[in-house]
Amino acid sequence: MPTATRTRDLNARVAEALLGTGDRSPAEEWLTLQEHAERGAVTNPYQRSFTRFRTEMCYTKDEAAGGVRLMPDWAYLREMDDALIEERLLLEEKARRVLASWHCCCFDVWLCAGGQDRRWPRLLVDTGHRQVILAALKMDGFQSSSWFLENRVKFILDEFEVRGLRELWPTFPTWKWTAYQIQFSNGSVIDAVPQGADKLRGPGATFIHAEELAFWPEAQQSVNAALPVLKGGGHFCGITTPNVGSFAHRIVKGELKKAVWQ
Repeated sequence: MPTATRTRDLNARVAEALLGTGDRSPAEEWLTLQEHAERGAVTNPYQRSFTRFRTEMCYTKDEAAGGVRLMPDWAYLREMDDALIEERLLLEEKARRVLASWHCCCFDVWLCAGGQDRRWPRLLVDTGHRQVILAALKMDGFQSSSWFLENRVKFILDEFEVRGLRELWPTFPTWKWTAYQIQFSNGSVIDAVPQGADKLRGPGATFIHAEELAFWPEAQQSVNAALPVLKGGGHFCGITTPNVGSFAHRIVKGELKKAVWQ
């Protein structure tokens, strides 16, 4: 079979595997995605491993002691590394100063830079044109999601550039920051949006990062609107401190019907 024909056939099978429209078994779909990944194999170790990127390339503010520190290689953070890759729907109920928000912002950057991991098949298809939605409360006219975008995500990217880490990941895309969006040269974007069902609807997203979900007045409506956006293989992560009686608390307590959180 000519190379061009084989490539078209593989691309068609990849589309079927992602959309679930073919008649192949899950094992056959997985092999299809593996074959696709091997055709355009990623060789940079930081692009292949979020853990290595986070622990060797992500510098954050130490807001307790002061200064700038490399993200620590703690055991529970490694568990969170795996959970972000493996879990389609993830809720992290946190205490203060456990770096959960910084951790997820590092993940936002890695995804948009083209990170790939076989445990998340959608990431094997392409290394660009990904959409990350960073959602948070809007209070008294202040959009906290844009604060996270500037003071967390942009900070990580600025430190990456200042420390010359692009030399270790030469294909890392260039980027441009505005108040509500970071655009990457590979077509990926991180959009900062306020909470709300109307804000999380759209054609599709790779990842939704929801900050302080337990304090959203429209948490359940927002999550219900977000789930269809993820049907192409996207993931959702809610990060929050506890709030008794909230939508997030009901998830933790197992009080919701499966359909609401699946």
